[in-house]
Amino acid sequence: MAFAPYINAHRRADQGEVLGCFREKDHGLTFEYAKRTDALFPDDFRPEFPHVVFVGHGEVRLANVKKTVLTMLVDEDWIDKWHIRSHREY
Repeated sequence: MAFAPYINAHRRADQGEVLGCFREKDHGLTFEYAKRTDALFPDDFRPEFPHVVFVGHGEVRLANVKKTVLTMLVDEDWIDKWHIRSHREY
């Protein structure tokens, strides 16, 4: 499980709004995701990924979270596709 290290009511200006959570289908792990901000990733770097997914230990990855699937940038050239369930928007 990986949750945001902050809540929307008490976030700094450089932290994106937490938009929701989902459960990864294969392993059942829960993740939260937030709106991407320019503080972590410049707007012109991979703009097709509008979200950041909290993956644990203070790490985030760029992603495009949809209703039942997400694509995530794992490395500069490696993109993962996850099937998700229990997607809940806050």
